Amino acid sequence: MLPGEANALLRVLNDAGRVVLAPHLEPVPFRNGDMIVRGGKHLLPVDRHRPGTRLS
Repeated sequence: MLPGEANALLRVLNDAGRVVLAPHLEPVPFRNGDMIVRGGKHLLPVDRHRPGTRLS
């Protein structure tokens, strides 16, 4: 991947309304309507109205 491609990918995904924290994380809808981001073995709950923000 060339420099800048990851940032472009993040912008495209965010513009599409999907929540991403990093290029290798996969956004998935959660049962309560929020989004969780699957990254490796970890599931990180995030606030889809504030991309990049984890829910407590």
